[in-house]
Amino acid sequence: MTEAQSDSRAAMARQIFSRLSDFLKSPAVKLVAVCVIGLLLTIPLGLVWLISWERDENSTSVIREIGRQWGVAQSLAGPFAVVPYRVELMGTKMVEVVAGTAEKPVVVRREEPDITQAVRYAVFAPEMLTIDGDVETEIRQRSIYKATVYTADLALTGRFAPINTIASGDKVIGIDWDKMQMAVGISGLAGIETSELTLDSGDGILLEPGSGLMSGLGAGTIHAPALPDGAAKAAEGFSFRLALRLRGSDGLSFAPAGRTTEVSLRSPWPHPGFSGRFLPKDREIGGDGFTARWLVPHLARPLPSQWTLSDERVSGLKSFDFGVRFVTPVDFYSLVDRALKYGLMFVGIVFMIVFALEIATGVRVHGVQYLLVGIMIIMFFLLLLAFAEHVGFARAYLIAALATGGVLTAYVGLVFGGVRRALATLISFTLLYSVLYLILQLEDYALLAGASLGFVTLTGILFGTRRLDWSAVRSNAVKPVSGAPVAQAEG
Repeated sequence: MTEAQSDSRAAMARQIFSRLSDFLKSPAVKLVAVCVIGLLLTIPLGLVWLISWERDENSTSVIREIGRQWGVAQSLAGPFAVVPYRVELMGTKMVEVVAGTAEKPVVVRREEPDITQAVRYAVFAPEMLTIDGDVETEIRQRSIYKATVYTADLALTGRFAPINTIASGDKVIGIDWDKMQMAVGISGLAGIETSELTLDSGDGILLEPGSGLMSGLGAGTIHAPALPDGAAKAAEGFSFRLALRLRGSDGLSFAPAGRTTEVSLRSPWPHPGFSGRFLPKDREIGGDGFTARWLVPHLARPLPSQWTLSDERVSGLKSFDFGVRFVTPVDFYSLVDRALKYGLMFVGIVFMIVFALEIATGVRVHGVQYLLVGIMIIMFFLLLLAFAEHVGFARAYLIAALATGGVLTAYVGLVFGGVRRALATLISFTLLYSVLYLILQLEDYALLAGASLGFVTLTGILFGTRRLDWSAVRSNAVKPVSGAPVAQAEG
């Protein structure tokens, strides 16, 4: 090999190395590296989400504990008239009969009729049931966690139609009208403060706790063991009034026990969540609370007016529950969780701001610096979660945004130099934090707003980099966007 050939090959190798070096310093490679760093930051972002989930679970556990101690979510079914009756059951039994002769007896097994009796309970729904209630709410706090509890004053009034017969698939041989009871299923007996039952215009009747009468409620029962003049009341029909004062939490619901059921509720809680099979016929919601009225006719609840306890009709009745939940409108854990869902996009936009400044100024930003900027963004979400538990979401967002946004603005300003660039960075970060906050407040339109922000950002990147030499093969310099100074390639 001649010296000229050797020099030619060396020059070619240097040229290839130079081109490779320029390519590795090109905007395309840098952008790929920045994207990889952004994807790696999903790991600490996920860890922050796990912390948020754990704190949310702790909060839910404490709130449930407060609810158990104060009173569970109350659900009422009834009142019902319960009448014991006796039926004759026809069956068979196997008997042994001795046949044959005295010298050779033979034992023969054969079936014979077997008649037994059983006591069952017939349940009658009221012809009309009206429930009127005032529900007072209050906030109970334990440590940093708060729970909404309530005290409900309810008046249940209505009338039972005359009861003459009991429909049964078995032969009825006796009805104990004088042992007729009234029973009300209540999900949380511990939450009952007072109860008073009156029939027609008579004196009050003492109610007692019981179990089994309203099987299928998953709850207890209060009942009047025996109504005075039960036979006469059954024959003529009777009206009733039951006054209840209940403690509960989370929600209050009712089963449409009457042939026609009407429920009216009033409460100062401004954020009701109407739930169950039926929505209110009339409702008014304002800053000072809500009023709501439900009306459920018998055609809307395809259940009989009489059934037997063993039929488990109460379980079917429960599937028609309706009522109200005392909702906390978007608690801060939900907001933090929603913010974390936009975390990767948030990090990506910040990286694009830094990347655009890098292209425009020619100042090279190391990958470690991008990583540090990303970690500071992750710190924003952690600060947001930590402060939200103590000062609320809005103040926590302001504190976290000022802290991390201020540090990032100062850092980026120092890296790129110049007051104008620092000011541009400040404006960009202010807009970004403001837009994210608005997205989080738009509960129903959060996805639309987030998608629009991503679209606008991507559109800006597309047109802003239209003249950029991504591979840096046309020159040894990183070609900036239009109007930006040329950055010299690093040696």
